[in-house]
Amino acid sequence: MQIINKITIKYFRSLHDVDLKKCLSLNVISGRNDVGKSNILKALNLFFNEQTDWESKYVFYDNFSNKRLEEVRKDSVKGKQFISIKIEFIRPNNYKGSLPRKFTVERRWNRDSKTFDNIDNLSSLEKSGKLPSSLTTAQRSLAKFLNRIHFEYVPAIKDRTYVNDLLARLQRTLIDMTIESNEDFLETANNLAEHIENQITELKEDFENATEIETSIKPPSNISSLFQSFLVSTETDDGNVPLIFRGDGLQSRYIASVLHYIAMKSNDFYIWGYEEPEIALEYTHASKMAQDFDERYSDCTQIFITTHSPAFISLENESLRYYRVSIDSSVTIFVKTHLYGDLEVKEKLKEELGI
Repeated sequence: MQIINKITIKYFRSLHDVDLKKCLSLNVISGRNDVGKSNILKALNLFFNEQTDWESKYVFYDNFSNKRLEEVRKDSVKGKQFISIKIEFIRPNNYKGSLPRKFTVERRWNRDSKTFDNIDNLSSLEKSGKLPSSLTTAQRSLAKFLNRIHFEYVPAIKDRTYVNDLLARLQRTLIDMTIESNEDFLETANNLAEHIENQITELKEDFENATEIETSIKPPSNISSLFQSFLVSTETDDGNVPLIFRGDGLQSRYIASVLHYIAMKSNDFYIWGYEEPEIALEYTHASKMAQDFDERYSDCTQIFITTHSPAFISLENESLRYYRVSIDSSVTIFVKTHLYGDLEVKEKLKEELGI
């Protein structure tokens, strides 16, 4: 699936002025350690989630380009300290009547602002006669479209906090799906609340006598919160073992399966920013995972990954894009390529990665 066609980033960390053009369903970003590969994923996380690292609050000067800061100080020009992330989107088919085939949205964080400025090019497209609808309709559809995009940032260190959070989201998805399709389930939840309330009559009366306030037990509006103790269990020769107690490799592999399942069961649009999916996997599992990313997961999700693994670098498919990343004077440089067609770039990357 392809939603993003082009990404332009200015003054974010080591990304001084970067264009990722002609993004495809699967986008593989590779290069040496510490050249800024993951910054593209963190920039996307900032654009969609207003975070940089996973569950990390955005702070301007923690993310502002050092090179740009030096330029501004040399020029002695005020008001030019900002971070800009601009995305050119490709319109999904169900927005054909209201949005143009391609359109851009820029989000800009100024130094002293608490929120970003949102800038789109719909007005200029209207003037050139490229809108399939009125400007008002297009703007309304754009807001709905952006709200339907879920960007999933998967950090390189997939610790138990991240895994537990993801499993909780899986539980909510499963329970909410069950509730939507099963009225008996809702009735059971209400009966459970009524049963509990009948057991605490003395407590209610004591509190009412003390405060003159009546209390009652109601089922939560999100019924899935009743079932947070559900566990994902794995089969072993010694019996069932919860996934959270298995090795990092198995947990890492399960993450992609969960994210794929959630995307498949939703009518929204999903984009992954996945750091080093091969971590903690032996090569056989990494190779199978790479095939799944290429042949299955990218059908319903647009994926951006950083990797050092030959399993991902050796994929050959017209629906995937490679980017070789290097660094020069603390500035990250992206080079778009088809690795299986560009022998010079491939040899450079192999040398950098020690393959």
